[in-house]
Amino acid sequence: MQDSTSMPQMVNSKIKFQHEQLHDQIDAINRAIRRNIPHEDLLKLVQDTEEYLAAHFLTEENLMRDIHYPKFKLDHHKAAHAEALLGFRKLLTDLSLTNSRSRKIFEFLFDWTYVHESTEDRELSTFLEKHMKSDKPR
Repeated sequence: MQDSTSMPQMVNSKIKFQHEQLHDQIDAINRAIRRNIPHEDLLKLVQDTEEYLAAHFLTEENLMRDIHYPKFKLDHHKAAHAEALLGFRKLLTDLSLTNSRSRKIFEFLFDWTYVHESTEDRELSTFLEKHMKSDKPR
């Protein structure tokens, strides 16, 4: 018996779930900063978020390949991910040296995810929705 969930639906669900998890982590960083938690604890939270972000990007890129997302769009999306990780890792390095950059990390993550999800990921979602419609039996 074949699963009734199509590949595009599964991809869309997985990406949405991971975005929710990432939003939870960004909120946790914001709460930690506001509560002025010890620097070591904040650093660990940010490092965990960096690991999750890298894993999410890899998952998203692999899923885009699986659904045959157009290569030029995939390449652009991957470049945006690489740029985000580079910027985030620079802030993480600064944070490991001083606590004064903690607010910048939250602002960077919040701003970047908002813009990325409302542009790049919305385009991916539109692509998936079109393919979900074409996967439906007639």
